[in-house]
Amino acid sequence: MRLVAAQTEASDLKLNQLKAEADVDQVVTRTKRDQDRLDSGAVSAPKELESLQHEIATLGKRQAELEDVELEIMQILRMPKTQLRNCKATTLKQHKN
Repeated sequence: MRLVAAQTEASDLKLNQLKAEADVDQVVTRTKRDQDRLDSGAVSAPKELESLQHEIATLGKRQAELEDVELEIMQILRMPKTQLRNCKATTLKQHKN
């Protein structure tokens, strides 16, 4: 029973980690697109330049938040993996006896 719970928890956390990674990738892509647009000189209107700079700054903050979430999930994921290994070891010992 504990083995199934640990497997389920680890699986759920892995899915959350993959989603967090995808979210970070999306923000990085948007930031690069906006930065490229800014660097290319395609935007010359002062208000639009200011808006683009603000968007880049906001995306940077969002990326940091998402990376923190990703790290937190990775740290939490270690616990179920350890529990899973312990449960498997216990199950193997019980079957040997």
